[in-house]
Amino acid sequence: MHSRNLLILSVMAVAVAGSATAATLLSEPFDTAGSSANFGAAQVQPTSVDSTATFGGDYSTLTLPPEAPGGLANTPVPEAPNTAALGGVAKRGLLLAVNDGSTPLAQSISVFTGLTFSGDYEAQVDVFYLNIGATGSTEDILYGINHSGTLPLAFRNNNATGVTNDGYFFKTFGDVDVAGPDYWLSKGAAIPISASSQPGTVWADGTNPDVPARQADDALFSSPPVNGYAPSAVTPGSAFRWAWHTVKLSYVQGIVTLSINGTPIATYDDPADTFTSGKVALGAEDTFTGINAANRVIFDNLLVKSISASESWTMYQ
Repeated sequence: MHSRNLLILSVMAVAVAGSATAATLLSEPFDTAGSSANFGAAQVQPTSVDSTATFGGDYSTLTLPPEAPGGLANTPVPEAPNTAALGGVAKRGLLLAVNDGSTPLAQSISVFTGLTFSGDYEAQVDVFYLNIGATGSTEDILYGINHSGTLPLAFRNNNATGVTNDGYFFKTFGDVDVAGPDYWLSKGAAIPISASSQPGTVWADGTNPDVPARQADDALFSSPPVNGYAPSAVTPGSAFRWAWHTVKLSYVQGIVTLSINGTPIATYDDPADTFTSGKVALGAEDTFTGINAANRVIFDNLLVKSISASESWTMYQ
């Protein structure tokens, strides 16, 4: 058993307000149309013109589909939860579209911060998956830390044979019409992408750490409500669909933790401390070839802060 297991248990067990002593390393409201000084150009795997990243995109023009629940049918995408806190412009964010052109092609798109971060830190971002049903609606959300910025994120898409990654990144499943795990963690390596999540991942509900991945448990998303309704009411097995969520990734002494809406989801203790510094990554992936030009993954209000090991179990807001 790794010597940091006590820290893992502390991280997983407690979800209280973050420490006020954490230093802000990057604040990005994604307000500027066309580009961001804090990010490089989007990277697509494989190379394709069918995926785009729109910085400063106006998501007030995007509308939820008729099947959206809770009185949200045919209404505009609501405001991200942390816009006021960051002082951002209303309904401006990073809009990612994947596999939305004329050539059916499983692919991913990712953007990386220009800054490289080291030591213990956390990255928090608001994310919304605008899922429009029918063909091509199954897409995934990707977010990672400690990346070089030279290898686009890619997980299980059909064109990923021989693709390599670095850093640590999670994938969350955004749709419900395909049976399969809802969360995966990938640790980059100079080998083709594996169909299994990283052994040693500890899931918040105590699931065996070496299972391939984690099925959704709507109870993990039931509090607090999002957009006026509990995400568990959205649709079983896909809490990300049609609702804003605040996702936080942290790296503390070789331990990578994912939390959503203040709830710890998974922790991975890398015994080799493979990636101790790097860039923050945001991305989207279509694991299949079906085109859907209406789907969007929306990111808003990225905040990166340094934290100390003593603060690691009080980092959730």
